[in-house]
Amino acid sequence: ALQTKPNMLLLTEEVEDKRMSLRELVNEIADMVVRRAADGNNFGTILVAEGLLTAIPEFRSLISEIEAIPMPTPEQEVLPQLTQWSRALFQSLPDFLRSELLLERQS
Repeated sequence: ALQTKPNMLLLTEEVEDKRMSLRELVNEIADMVVRRAADGNNFGTILVAEGLLTAIPEFRSLISEIEAIPMPTPEQEVLPQLTQWSRALFQSLPDFLRSELLLERQS
């Protein structure tokens, strides 16, 4: 994977060790994009490690709350069972990701 020479590599362990919030992670990515654009490089590659979302505290909480709900459950029944913060995060996600989070989990 590193043969692609990514401009940024997002490692689960690094995000966990730094206790990076979603906002901090997004800001770090945006800052890199701005720096590259200023240099005339309007392209680039970011490698994202599998399981990265579980390293972000906000997502860890959301996933934990969803795991406590029997699946599959329709979204309109899940939302009232989430805390205010998790509900807001869940609703900010794209449709495909919300659907993935609500799938029946494999053991």
